[in-house]
Formats: sequence, C-alpha cells, structure tokens
Amino acid sequence: MFSFTPWLAQHWFEAVQTGGILAGLIFTAVSLRDTQQGQKISNLFTLTQYQRELYGNLFSQPRLGRIFQDDVDLANHPVTEDERLFVTMAVLHLSLAIAAMSMNAIVPIEGLERDLAEMFSKPIPQVIWKEIRSVQNRGVRELLDRLTCTTEL
Repeated sequence: MFSFTPWLAQHWFEAVQTGGILAGLIFTAVSLRDTQQGQKISNLFTLTQYQRELYGNLFSQPRLGRIFQDDVDLANHPVTEDERLFVTMAVLHLSLAIAAMSMNAIVPIEGLERDLAEMFSKPIPQVIWKEIRSVQNRGVRELLDRLTCTTEL
C-alpha cells in the first residue's frame, strides 16, 4: 500500500510548488471572470449613455415625437430629414447592441424585442426601415424583418 507521508517528506517542495501553481491558476481564472463581468457592465453603461444621447434629441427637438405617433399623414407631411436621421441612428445603435450581445460583450437587454416591435409598428419608422434596410447588417435585418413582418425586397 502506498504511504503518503514518506513520499511527502521526499517531495514536499514539488508539492508546494504544484499547489502554488494551481492556486495561481484558480486566482487568475476568478480574476478574469470578474474582469469580464466588470467589462460587460461598463459596456452596458456606455451603450446606455449613447442611447440617452440619441433619445435626448426628443427633448431638444420635440417635433421628433411624431416618429412615435400612430396617426401621421405621410401623404401631406412626408418624413423629414431629422426624423430619417433619428431612426437611422437608432438602427445603427441597435446594430451595435446586437453585435455586443452576440459577442457576449454586454448582458442581454431584456425587453429589447418588445420595444423594437412597438417603435417599428409606427408609420415613420416603417417607411425609413424600408429605405435603409438593404444597407444594414444581416443580424439587424433579420431581427427587424421578423418584428415588422418585412420580406426580402
């Protein structure tokens, strides 16, 4: 039968070294995981900051509120350049968020699809989406197409 005590007496230094190496690896793994979690939170704060800046335009330019209205007369009052720019920036912001989520760079955003479905159910975002759809990333196209029931053109 193997006796551990004589082996440890003879190889104590190697055992301590091995234990130190394993403890170092475990510490590094835990630190890396914590750093990654911290980075995800930082990325989410950055994404939120950009969203606040974008949607802050609604307060400084109240006429953009028309984007979120159901009853707009596009025949007599077509989409404005400011509205087009706002929706395009929102889609670009969405593209960034989708890319970040797919790379696990941020925690998934709860309610994202519900919010997008609400926004893109409105006439102005629908019109603009049809105009800019062809130049968007596949992930954005697939998500918004599914939510708006848009088909390939």
